[in-house]
Amino acid sequence: PTREIHSAGVLAMLSMFTDVNIVEDLAGKQIHRPENIMTLESNCHHYFADLGLWLKPVMGLPHTYQVHEAYPGLKITFGIPDIVTFNAATESPLPEPAFLALHALCCEVAWMSGAAEYMDDVEQMMNELCGREDYASPVDLLMKAVALVETRLY
Repeated sequence: PTREIHSAGVLAMLSMFTDVNIVEDLAGKQIHRPENIMTLESNCHHYFADLGLWLKPVMGLPHTYQVHEAYPGLKITFGIPDIVTFNAATESPLPEPAFLALHALCCEVAWMSGAAEYMDDVEQMMNELCGREDYASPVDLLMKAVALVETRLY
């Protein structure tokens, strides 16, 4: 199959496991809306972006999440709590639970499948792509990333 067809299949598969419509919810300027933004300490940001930290909801406690780590001892090393609760000190909206769930899904798939090490190689290629300016939106970049992963799988 062509990369575009396969990429569409990947997006369709993701939609089976999350309430996020990646193309509609995260396309263009949508990626920067307040519900998709969190302020994190720099080490937390690095590991969150690198799929090394993720949040899963604590049932019965609104806006409360258990922090999961891919690297044992990471939370202790950086003083990251086991549980975090978001609260609105301003009128800004809290992080969208569906976006946090999508991030957690990606992290767990990467680590449970052994794909995390493989993703280091893809990350290197993505770093090279991010320096380019020929992508109109983060969705374009995501589609290119999916195509890169697919190319490496064959």
